[in-house]
Amino acid sequence: MKSIIKLFTLLTLVTFFSCDKDEPATTGSMEVEFDNIAIVNGIQQQLTMATPGSATYGYTNSLGQKFNINLLRYYISAIELEATDGKVYKDVLEATASGTKGYYLIDESKPASQVIELANLPSGKYNKITFTVGVDSTGVLNGATGGALDPATSKMFWNWNSGYIALKFEGQSDASNGGVSGAETITADNAKGMAYHIGGWKNIPGTAFCLQQQKNQL
Repeated sequence: MKSIIKLFTLLTLVTFFSCDKDEPATTGSMEVEFDNIAIVNGIQQQLTMATPGSATYGYTNSLGQKFNINLLRYYISAIELEATDGKVYKDVLEATASGTKGYYLIDESKPASQVIELANLPSGKYNKITFTVGVDSTGVLNGATGGALDPATSKMFWNWNSGYIALKFEGQSDASNGGVSGAETITADNAKGMAYHIGGWKNIPGTAFCLQQQKNQL
């Protein structure tokens, strides 16, 4: 049987959906969904992506500056689930030239990428999930890597800094001074472009969410 967790990124909110136990089982599977949202006038809304170069601004920050978003992409890794009996399930991390395990590239423009399935989980009640936003040193030091960590396809690697970009956020705002370089969707001549590329791979802390319901059972 399968349970679903919805993790709303950019918010510390977790919703867990579970189904009643229908038969004894030793293993199960779980889907973790990263649903990127925005808060507009105090109301949660699905994130809307703009066409690169668009001067239509759907969002306003705390300083009253209007902006839009062209790209949102980030890595999730080192997923751990903690059961009510204290046992911990760790998603296997593996990075080789032929592919990867346990590293997931979430892309707002690709809905299928926002759902991670964890298979062969030991049956039990889980009340905590922890994960890392980014890629730890293991994924960096292993040399040429394929799959989700392939620099050629992910476009999430700094050649000049020998590390993966944990999160890319690009868009446009009239408050920007322009001059953006190294962006994926913003050209250097865009006077209003903005780009935030956040990276680093040493001592990356995990992010923990406690699942409030007690029926999070596989």
